[in-house]
Amino acid sequence: YFYLRGQEGRISFRNLTFDGRTRHLAAPAVLKQSVAAAKASGTVPGWSVVSGRWSSAGTTYSGVAGKGSDLFGIKRQMKSFRKISVRVRGDGDAAGVSFGKGLRFLIRPIGTWQVLTLELQPDNTIGMWVDGEARRSLEDVVAPYGNTQVVYLRALGRRVEFRDFMVVE
Repeated sequence: YFYLRGQEGRISFRNLTFDGRTRHLAAPAVLKQSVAAAKASGTVPGWSVVSGRWSSAGTTYSGVAGKGSDLFGIKRQMKSFRKISVRVRGDGDAAGVSFGKGLRFLIRPIGTWQVLTLELQPDNTIGMWVDGEARRSLEDVVAPYGNTQVVYLRALGRRVEFRDFMVVE
């Protein structure tokens, strides 16, 4: 058995010797990605981690559940809005946008990107569309929108990604 360890996001293997023969090995790409993801975990620019482990790459935010809970989410301050749009994909039971209890707009994520769109209606309710098709949330929406100051991206289950979050005020 042998043990190799990487530090500071860099892993390099050179001139490893097995049974008297020298081998030149490169670190697998998956290992490099997991080290980078672990290093970036918990840092999502402009957002605060509520639960779970998160990483970001550009405008894509990836989350996985933490220990003891299947729920994971990030939040940020927000003024009132007319429209919110975000792309969602992953392997989870539910994912979407929340403004708090009774105002969770959740869909079942799949392996391809889906566009989740929320629009504030004249009667102060919020309409929900997935890829342009009107849908109902997986959770009952029981409260009218009341100009909340916080928006959450939340998910339940396994790994979920959010991309291209956009707010029209």
